[in-house]
Amino acid sequence: KLTLVKNNNHLKFGGIKIIQDGSPQGKTVYLTQPYLNPPIGQLNIYRGYPVMNQNQLDYFYDKFYSRKWQIQTHRNAHTFYWGDWHRTETLGEQRAKFISPLHYVYDKQMRFSIHSDAPIIPPDRIFLIWTAVNRQTRSGIILGEDQCITAFEALKACTINAAYQYFEENIKGSITLNKYADLTILS
Repeated sequence: KLTLVKNNNHLKFGGIKIIQDGSPQGKTVYLTQPYLNPPIGQLNIYRGYPVMNQNQLDYFYDKFYSRKWQIQTHRNAHTFYWGDWHRTETLGEQRAKFISPLHYVYDKQMRFSIHSDAPIIPPDRIFLIWTAVNRQTRSGIILGEDQCITAFEALKACTINAAYQYFEENIKGSITLNKYADLTILS
């Protein structure tokens, strides 16, 4: 039987993270369309593979949701570090433009956050904001210009939206009376 760990001071149980597939860099993420260049030994119809089938996934989501446990879904995608790779190796030019479609999600009025997935990429919040605003790859290509967001939207994705996703928007995420006063002043 599963039980939740009680929150204690600065240690918080953040919910359940279900791993459904691998990484696009390793060509193991499960895609709706085939990889541009499948791994050696795979056919041109290769799309990666899921860890669980849909019925198994539904079972776990239903189980955790019915217990009011937060379910976290994580998607690997980063325009600066991996954008060029996705253009040339995994997705191709058109599909790669839709990596981390933040403007699309913003237009749908969904609250999203951005994070570094450290140690996969460095934990640099300012750089995360820059990449969300500019969507520039290492080679200097703008990848999906229509998915750029404003600096303010990106800042919210690192602060109040992230706090909201952890049900902590009442104690952190914005400079407000009676909230934690963790902040950085930039010049």
